[in-house]
Amino acid sequence: MIIIIKSKPVHFLVDMDNVIGNWERGMEEKWNHVVPELPYYGYSRPYWEIIECYPAEYGARIYSIFEEPGFFRNLQPMPGAIEALHVLREHGDIHFVSAPLSGERRAGCIIEKSEWLEEQVWENASELLFSTSDKTLVIGDYLFDDCPNIKGRYVPKWKHLLFDDGYRYNESNNSPKINWSNYRRILKI
Repeated sequence: MIIIIKSKPVHFLVDMDNVIGNWERGMEEKWNHVVPELPYYGYSRPYWEIIECYPAEYGARIYSIFEEPGFFRNLQPMPGAIEALHVLREHGDIHFVSAPLSGERRAGCIIEKSEWLEEQVWENASELLFSTSDKTLVIGDYLFDDCPNIKGRYVPKWKHLLFDDGYRYNESNNSPKINWSNYRRILKI
């Protein structure tokens, strides 16, 4: 599917985890230290929610990996992401939309994601962060997100561009598949 951007400015919304920050690699690096008895499925896991892929008794240990202070701040950028953000910025406005952790790690997660944006993307990028677990509250033209089924309180005002980070989910989604290798062709920019 090709999407032709006809008007400017276009308002791009960009998720962070596994879209611009390599959450998967961060998990993989720590997995064997926390749950060595379980295989790490990585991109071959059957469900988007990692917790659904393993027995319930491992839930707390799996959560502890990404709830650890510093996890989000220390993520590596996804290949091609930072360069792509600069290109998108030439064609419109960008806001980052990311769901924070819940509970006691919520504030720390938001701070770490803000710091990551400042360090990895560009100065003052953190001022463009919407931290919400309901992305339908945010208005834009296009949302780059790896979650195949975004649900929320409202009908989204944006078109979901499913960020294809390599997963082969059991879930169906008719959104255009996009990544940092094909985004220019799909968006015609």
